[in-house]
Amino acid sequence: MLAAFGSEEFFSVDASLFPEGYPWHTKAGVARYGTGDPEGAAKLLETAGYDGTPLRILTSRQYEFHYKIAEVAKAYLEAAGFKTDLQVVDWATLTQRRGDPAQWDIFITHSNFPGDPSTINTITDSYPGWYVSDQKTQAVNAYLAATSDAEKVAAWETIQTVIYDDAPLFKVGNFNAVSGISKAVGGYEPTYWPHFWNVTPKE
Repeated sequence: MLAAFGSEEFFSVDASLFPEGYPWHTKAGVARYGTGDPEGAAKLLETAGYDGTPLRILTSRQYEFHYKIAEVAKAYLEAAGFKTDLQVVDWATLTQRRGDPAQWDIFITHSNFPGDPSTINTITDSYPGWYVSDQKTQAVNAYLAATSDAEKVAAWETIQTVIYDDAPLFKVGNFNAVSGISKAVGGYEPTYWPHFWNVTPKE
């Protein structure tokens, strides 16, 4: 995150899939987050019989922080003994290639924090990566069947735990977007995707 954003003013490192301040923020299942162990990973690679096939990391410089995160991931993976193939393409090509599982092993992306955890695209069955597991299905179904806030929070904790156990994705951290607004503009309400509804020029 430091490589990607340059200053701790603009990011936080937090394992929870939702940041602090959301009702869904929880430490459930995150015990291994941030515990890098290249020597241990190298032993696991040897035990697994890794044949040296390069891991294809798909990224884009259209979002410069994606590229910088990919560079750091490449360095960590190589420290563990993986060979890597960093493929830097434009964003349109990346979104096309990630639809074909034969063309990549890891891709770098980012997402907002939706109001309801069941709408997180990266944990749906159809999102590139095609994360499908019985444990995830059971956990999501329990969430959808919950009828109270407390039940939903408990069910979400189970979903997050399953995600960390299955490890289909790796959350790097949270970041803030920096934007500015002219003093001559009135009525603007900051949101995570900028919009200019009901904006008027100030007299």
